[in-house]
Amino acid sequence: MSIPHKVCITGYGLLSGLPMVDYDVEQQIIKQSDRRLMGKTMQSAVYTAGVALEHAQLKNKFDLLQDTQIIAALRGGERDEAADQAIINACKEAGEYEETLNKGLMEQLRPTLFLSQLPNLLAANIALLYGLTGSSVTLMGGDIGGAQAIQLAFSRIQSGQASRILVGGVSNNESNEITAVYGFQLGSASGFLILESEQAAKARQAPILAQLSQCKIGSRIDQDLPKITNMITMSSKFETSLCDNTKVIRNASSEVGTILEAAMPVGIILALQSLDREKLKELWVHCAGETHGHAFACVEVA
Repeated sequence: MSIPHKVCITGYGLLSGLPMVDYDVEQQIIKQSDRRLMGKTMQSAVYTAGVALEHAQLKNKFDLLQDTQIIAALRGGERDEAADQAIINACKEAGEYEETLNKGLMEQLRPTLFLSQLPNLLAANIALLYGLTGSSVTLMGGDIGGAQAIQLAFSRIQSGQASRILVGGVSNNESNEITAVYGFQLGSASGFLILESEQAAKARQAPILAQLSQCKIGSRIDQDLPKITNMITMSSKFETSLCDNTKVIRNASSEVGTILEAAMPVGIILALQSLDREKLKELWVHCAGETHGHAFACVEVA
């Protein structure tokens, strides 16, 4: 039986806030024609992916990017509320519905707005803009979808199936529709990480920021998990009774809100940033699904 590879974090990109903070998208998405084809969700995800590549000293190093894989989690589509309103107004003014509606949809909707296409288009945009030519996987499914992206990347590197993966999630909830569905304003965030095997990172002399030592998903904290002493939770519903002797040093949901697919990637970045500040050797990250399921990842000092 082969020895599992150590999984290292060598770079990350982060945007978060209630709403998402302002950022200079032109730093990563240079061409106006590219930006025009992307909605806010796509722009924020592509931007943070670029920041992660830059942080990990991989930007424009195509010999390394050619086998770098992409794993991303986000919802299936997004609405353009301005386009929606323009089409509604046009239908009212025209006095008829079907022809004006069809014309408005054909002329005003970006490709990223079609249901179930957004995740695949994100992976394609990242690959095309930054030159990643490895395989890609996209997932949907809220907080657990983001955790599954991390778990898949972790298991691939640990088993030797991949040496380097750009992995993350994005959730843009700044729309009236989302607020109406949930009954309150969710948060918006995008977080991407570069995960590498220790061997691959050392071979290119990349600084190792931290180690990702475990990643598990289940209905609750199961018996396989060791004693968790310090934790960041991304869920406002976290029950301390689920985990004995655990100190929740930070409930990040009060800072970034409910960020769905971005929760676990963002949580890992926050944990990485907190290790030195809190003088800790390891820090667990927790997130929970909307109706069921819990996910945990452990970030350790490299």
